[in-house]
Amino acid sequence: MKDGTGRANGPRPIARRLFPMLPLLLLPFCHACALIDDLRNMAPLEVVSHIPARGFTASEALHEVAVRFSAPMDRSSAEEAFSLADAHGRIPGRFRWRRNGTEMAFVPHRPFAPATHYTAGVATSAEDRRGNSLRSEFEFSFRTGPDEGALTVLRHHPADGAEDQVQTIEIEFSRPMQRDTFYRAVSISPSVRMLAEWSRDDRVVIYTPLEPLAAGDRFTVTISPTATDRSGNGLAEEFRFSFVNGQAAQARPHTVRIVGSGASLEPVDTRLINRVGVEKDDSIAIEFTASVPISDRNSVISISPALSHSLSWAENYSAVILTPLQFLQPDEVHQLSVGRQDYRFVIDGPRSQTLRVEAIALSSGVSDGSPGFTELKLGDGVALLPSHDEIGAGTGGDRNSDIAVDFLITHAAQAVISPAAMMQAFRISSHSGSYAFSVLDYVIDPPDSPFSAGESRTVARMLIEARRLKEPANDIVRIELDEQLTDSLANRPAQRFRIEVNAQ
Repeated sequence: MKDGTGRANGPRPIARRLFPMLPLLLLPFCHACALIDDLRNMAPLEVVSHIPARGFTASEALHEVAVRFSAPMDRSSAEEAFSLADAHGRIPGRFRWRRNGTEMAFVPHRPFAPATHYTAGVATSAEDRRGNSLRSEFEFSFRTGPDEGALTVLRHHPADGAEDQVQTIEIEFSRPMQRDTFYRAVSISPSVRMLAEWSRDDRVVIYTPLEPLAAGDRFTVTISPTATDRSGNGLAEEFRFSFVNGQAAQARPHTVRIVGSGASLEPVDTRLINRVGVEKDDSIAIEFTASVPISDRNSVISISPALSHSLSWAENYSAVILTPLQFLQPDEVHQLSVGRQDYRFVIDGPRSQTLRVEAIALSSGVSDGSPGFTELKLGDGVALLPSHDEIGAGTGGDRNSDIAVDFLITHAAQAVISPAAMMQAFRISSHSGSYAFSVLDYVIDPPDSPFSAGESRTVARMLIEARRLKEPANDIVRIELDEQLTDSLANRPAQRFRIEVNAQ
């Protein structure tokens, strides 16, 4: 039905009924749009650039360190996560923000120092304004210093295209190097294990192979432009040189001489035994006709009787100095073998003389002031105590007397035997315990000795209290000087001195 206006009567159209409910119907869709917006802004936070961008910069031109992020940042968390440090620790400063909060600049309180290594970093605790954290910790380093132009290689050995027996590879640069960048930039093909040694100023590196280079093989050394000096200046372009490792020349001993005296040793086919005044601690210098290959350096030299020693090689491995780490034995024949050549020599230097006991004498009259000495021979009979009554039964009284034993010892002319050394080496005892002995004192070069002292002769007197403990009084008394006896030049006896006499 229609009314007078010509419009239909009855219920209103459905759109008019739903219009008041439209906000409620659209509400879920609005939440979805916000979720989409949130998801769009949940991309991982990253550092997209930093200043300075290069590994080096002039200190006078640098005023700040800046980091640019992929989204506007929460300034508080970003500033707390940032750090700048040198070798002395963390550097204080203030912050500035640019580019709508995406670029953070840090200005130190003090100017940047020249020739200094700095490290800047941002921890993962840095967040953007929507709470997204930095994907991973970010760090970069730079060094202040002038841009001195491209780094260059001044020289290298072997030369490019050389064919020679190679002991070392040496490279010299125009400026001191940043070692870690060189290690990452250098390669040797075919690969071989090397030991790197640097000069004090870090301009020269010497590589020594840790295994023999194969004869006839071609090797190529390549250094990429990422190798830099201490200011961060790199090579202008890749540097490369090649060489062929030739057949090693036969390395034979050329000269063998004593370092201290300069005396030469001759091989056994010329002189059976060299007696040229070698001291027990002398070093020996050996020169070869060619460089000794790395495979032979540990076996080309030996010495017998075996003793600990060190080898100090020349830079080109054509000469070496052998230094004993323990004394060579005086009066003993030693053999030095260099390759297939043998050299025999005796330790007979004026400062290396074995201590020898040439004679020994005993006096039992020291107590009564009449020190008459008797030179002792093996198995001699001697009276240790003056004659007196037999020990009374049950009296408990011992009989005693002071005796003196004089040793005549020969040694190197410049050497001195100390009383302390004698006290440490001296021993006296009786076989069956009939006597007890106590050392009372010692005297060096006593004037009333039956022996004469001299430049290479020392008389050492031991004053001893002798007590007879039991009967029978006959007993074997042993007198000794052991191997602990030493003089001021560290010479010792070849063996223990011992004599046994029949005491009465």
